[in-house]
Amino acid sequence: MIKHSCSAALFLALAACGGGTATPDPDADTGPDPITFQTFADGQAIASEIEDANIALGLMNPADLLPNGTARYQGTAEISSTAGLNAVGVAGLTVEFDSETVFGTATDFVDDTDAPVEGALAMTEGSFDRTGSAGGDITATVTGNFDGLTYIIVPSNISGVFYGDAEGIIIIGDDVAGLVGDEATTYDISIVTELTEE
Repeated sequence: MIKHSCSAALFLALAACGGGTATPDPDADTGPDPITFQTFADGQAIASEIEDANIALGLMNPADLLPNGTARYQGTAEISSTAGLNAVGVAGLTVEFDSETVFGTATDFVDDTDAPVEGALAMTEGSFDRTGSAGGDITATVTGNFDGLTYIIVPSNISGVFYGDAEGIIIIGDDVAGLVGDEATTYDISIVTELTEE
């Protein structure tokens, strides 16, 4: 069952707090529903939906990135390999604009037979460049292990970009270094996300 709505609204501005009691706006956009899925095909469908929405927004001008504040993103992380691991999971990323850092994790993976896959992916040491090319030139290190220590992603570099007004991020890692048991292999990683909240 897919629970997802691709609503990309920017929630990075903080509202000023005044006196009195505010009445919630029932029509206010509270962001997309949390992402959940039970099958590999459903995870891929969500990824395609988010990716298409991001690309339609166009790459962000990095000079427009906020000088401070934090944004959180949700989406999917897909891992593919000829070595036997083909899985998609739920990804969450955080961007801290003041320190120019990007980090996150992906869990709840299912493989291409729709079986749950034990393990997690971590993205660390991420950063972006306000003076770089369109999209902000995101770079990060990715690591992970799955099915115990059967499938290991050793610390590897990946890169990505912002879309719209920082409403989405796509990160790609082709030929990421890894192991299957003790044997060297490579994995392809694709992380697609949309903005969720401040």
